[in-house]
Amino acid sequence: MKRIQPLKAPNEIISFDDRRITYPKMGSVKYDGYRMMTNGAEMWAPSGKDLANLNLRGRFCAFLDWVRQNRLFVDGELYSPSVPFETFGGIIRSTYKQLPDDLDYYVFHMEPIDYVYKGGQSFAKVCGHMDIFRQHCIHDHVHIIPQIQLNTPSDAQSLFDHLITSGEEGLMLRCPHKGYKNGPRCTHKQDWLFKFKHYETFDAVIVGVQQARGLRDDAGAETNIYGLTERSRAADQLQPLPRIGSFKVYHNGKTFNITPGKGFNVPTRELWWEQYQSNPDHFLGKVVEGLYMPHGTSDKPRIGRLKRFRPDKTAAEVVGQVGLWEVGQRCTAENCGGSIVTNGTDSWCPKCGF
Repeated sequence: MKRIQPLKAPNEIISFDDRRITYPKMGSVKYDGYRMMTNGAEMWAPSGKDLANLNLRGRFCAFLDWVRQNRLFVDGELYSPSVPFETFGGIIRSTYKQLPDDLDYYVFHMEPIDYVYKGGQSFAKVCGHMDIFRQHCIHDHVHIIPQIQLNTPSDAQSLFDHLITSGEEGLMLRCPHKGYKNGPRCTHKQDWLFKFKHYETFDAVIVGVQQARGLRDDAGAETNIYGLTERSRAADQLQPLPRIGSFKVYHNGKTFNITPGKGFNVPTRELWWEQYQSNPDHFLGKVVEGLYMPHGTSDKPRIGRLKRFRPDKTAAEVVGQVGLWEVGQRCTAENCGGSIVTNGTDSWCPKCGF
């Protein structure tokens, strides 16, 4: 049998009172971890590929044997509270790296695997079975995530606020009447599964522009483990596109890229590219407001997105703590001629990196 595809929520986050969400819903904490599905004999990621770290089977040996013997399908998050996400992902994708002592498996779905292939039981029924197992769970490092019935948008908002205050990543809402979707990502209209994360804003100064890249028309394709056609995303299969892909920004002594968020469509990004081509200095020194997810952030803002431009603020206001921001001198590197950016201490060319 083909591996079961993960049940996935829409990427776009909407409000709890959006008309496309009908209540009641089952609500649970969203952990900032690494997704793992298993039938006991195999452990795989959302991509369908095996999880590489060989130490995982040793950590969850007894539980995996129990899952296999009972012909179950289990979906959940591998999560370590002590390790930032970017570091944690590297550990899971490695072959032999030691697992953190506090790495546990947090289960949000478990039912007989044959049922999943036939469309699955209602999530309300699955929750009942998982509650029974949670009361008698004797497997080390395995936890069943509690599911709470939420009857109104205000119930969902209250639980979300509590989870964020407690330091968690966010909240998941799931329809109690539907089964496990073994197929494409859910849509808002299907009213099946929703995710909610907490984002914060920051002001930053643009110091560079990066052109967008997309698949070539003749990019190679292959059949993935789910039996679906998938085009290669390898670097040699990409080509430059006539639009801006991201802005390099400076914030709190760090530089990093942010991508245009919701509301900045392709024509807008193509217009920006035309402006940049006409004048490479057009965006340099402009102030923007960005969004990022504070949970799991260690060094730089995580999942940075451009929210809006801030013509009401100057670069000096944003980075005044480290000296006045200036854009002026030209780069002397061969065939460059870009504008040198300096904050009074450091300087570089965002065009060529010199």
